[in-house]
Amino acid sequence: MKEGTVTKFDLERIITAIEHRMKIEPEEKPKVVVTDLDSDSSDGHVVNLDELTCTCPDYEYNCRKDNYCKHIYRTVFEKHRML
Repeated sequence: MKEGTVTKFDLERIITAIEHRMKIEPEEKPKVVVTDLDSDSSDGHVVNLDELTCTCPDYEYNCRKDNYCKHIYRTVFEKHRML
């Protein structure tokens, strides 16, 4: 993740990443499966911690370079014991 300014969209994703209950399960390194337990969908999304990518629709359609979805934020926060 890169230092810089936080956009409104980033802040919304960060808040969601903190407030939602999520389950993170290891897959083949460097990947994990993140399931948002507060979401209507029970689908898990694969986050690649080396590339900072995710398989969720938000990441695919809305995130550009240096933008991250709630699943990536949550995974990075957990990895660095920030939550």
